[in-house]
Amino acid sequence: MTNANHFQPVHDTRNLYRHLLDSMARPGKINDIAELFHHVPETCPCSAGSYALAHTLLDHQVRFHFYSQDLHAPDAERSIEWTTGSHHTTPVDADYLFIDTAPETDEIRAIMQNVRIGTLAEPEKSATIILHVRKLSGSDNLDVPMLLHGPGVNGWHLLSAEGMDAEWLRMRAVRNREYPTGCDFILFDDEGQIAALPRTTLIESGVI
Repeated sequence: MTNANHFQPVHDTRNLYRHLLDSMARPGKINDIAELFHHVPETCPCSAGSYALAHTLLDHQVRFHFYSQDLHAPDAERSIEWTTGSHHTTPVDADYLFIDTAPETDEIRAIMQNVRIGTLAEPEKSATIILHVRKLSGSDNLDVPMLLHGPGVNGWHLLSAEGMDAEWLRMRAVRNREYPTGCDFILFDDEGQIAALPRTTLIESGVI
């Protein structure tokens, strides 16, 4: 029997992984994982989303980069390393990049220019960016509207985000232009909602 007041390394990560698979298979679909966020310890030195996703995706075989402007960022890096067995590294060497607070536009460019996108022979050697935004919506009522097309999307799908710099989308289009190379995105917000933008998803928006 699980304890609902604590994040369960097996039960909760399996639950979250199922939601992630659904999000990747249905780009732009918003999944609600707020209940899992409530299990994250209040003393966690990073956002609940980064904590939960790190414990779901990381192990000793992969490396991660954690970006935050918070003073507790070094504590978050050490905590994730200690509890997942993964090791913190630079953006260019990371399998997963956790962007916990909003970077400046020039920092976004630097991250995206260095993120791994694989090669034509080995596209699987690409990275996934886990991006913390303020809010996600299935309509166009937020700052950054995205009209999604491609595999897993029936016609088109609308997703919008608040607290997401449009530079992420501009740089994503540049780095993902030569399929099958590219990087995948997982978005999560403060309310415990997640959505995915796989590299195969095309995005039309007035901001690009």
